[in-house]
Amino acid sequence: MRVLVGVDGSLGSFAALQFVGRLLAANRDEITLYYSPPPVYVRTVADASAAEAKLQGFLAASVFESARRHMPEALRAAAKTITGTRDPRQGLLVAAEECRADLIVVGARGVGPATAPALGSLARHAVHHAPVPVLVVRGAALPAAGPLRVLLATDASPESQHAAEALRRFSWPADTIGQAISVVESAAQGQIPQLLADQLDDQQLAALGMGRFASANEEAARRLEELQSWQATLPAIFAGHAPLVVSGHAGDEIVSAIMANRIDLVVVGARRQGAVRRLLLGSTSEHVLTHTPCSVLVVRGQEQP
Repeated sequence: MRVLVGVDGSLGSFAALQFVGRLLAANRDEITLYYSPPPVYVRTVADASAAEAKLQGFLAASVFESARRHMPEALRAAAKTITGTRDPRQGLLVAAEECRADLIVVGARGVGPATAPALGSLARHAVHHAPVPVLVVRGAALPAAGPLRVLLATDASPESQHAAEALRRFSWPADTIGQAISVVESAAQGQIPQLLADQLDDQQLAALGMGRFASANEEAARRLEELQSWQATLPAIFAGHAPLVVSGHAGDEIVSAIMANRIDLVVVGARRQGAVRRLLLGSTSEHVLTHTPCSVLVVRGQEQP
């Protein structure tokens, strides 16, 4: 797998590099570091432009050298570098295309006041525009203690299938704990309010030509059976760990499960929108991305016309 990591000399970017480094294997994966130096200005020498270029080159070399120290030794020697000349948001995507990256990794700014997670402009731009999966790393690079905990959110959609496929490309630590979660929406089949559904009996539904709505418990039992079968096809980190099926608002319930189970990485699929709606993600993936304190891997579906 070809991985492009955006670095800028910050602790967040180094944490992102450390995090993904744990999930890669030197004999099959390769890392490219991307950095776009900010403008520098020199006014005290005759050839200012040459001096400014040298200073930018020195800054890039320093950032790359520091970044390598945060990589696993097995990956360090073969790491490539790209020094960008564009705005970092645009440059990162251009670099991803040029090096044919399979994954983009960026650090987030961290967690803002009132426990509201914050995304930097680079991370948000990459998630909304990149044609490949984007891993946004928040907080510490590695769990303080214990195994890495991974949560895969699924709703049986094609986007969920894409997300599951992306997981197969990583080299997971042996003690990683993987769990899948599916949320049964509170409204009956998402079509009518639950309050109204509760008041309609089977005869009334038949008269309306609508068939019987499954109860929340029935739907949860059916979803759990499907999820158990599907989880058996996932990478070995999911083996032996019971999937979660809960009822409620999907985004809220996934965030609650992340907090309750001390998840380090949540994996979500997102709808790929057309050009006009390119800035929009599916409501669940957007909610998770902006509200969870853990790292997030966003895997988008195919482009829609």
